[in-house]
Amino acid sequence: MSGSFSASILLFRSFIITAAVFLLGGCSDTIEKDNGSGKAGDQSGYRNLSDDAHYTGMQTCRGCHEDIYQSFIRTGMGRSFGVASADRSAADFSAAHVTDKYTGFIYHAFWHHDSLYMREYR
Repeated sequence: MSGSFSASILLFRSFIITAAVFLLGGCSDTIEKDNGSGKAGDQSGYRNLSDDAHYTGMQTCRGCHEDIYQSFIRTGMGRSFGVASADRSAADFSAAHVTDKYTGFIYHAFWHHDSLYMREYR
């Protein structure tokens, strides 16, 4: 397995976790406090842990943080939002693959025209 591809996978996983925490929290100057329901998410003060948390998207944050939004959408991570396309990626998957050590499946990403595919095989 290529070292740079492994690093890319780890970076992608970190991005997904970070984005989920950030985006699920919404954009607000106030944090809803415990409403007495006794749920752990309500007691923490973080809105993204409650049962009614939902994806808000970058546009919600843009409403309050235009300067940060404009900076973010120019980064690799910011450009990764949306459908995968060759013009959004500098990745070279030609020799890279990932093997799941538990199942033995091998995964290989590849471009076909302007579409990104993932091949799974053993």
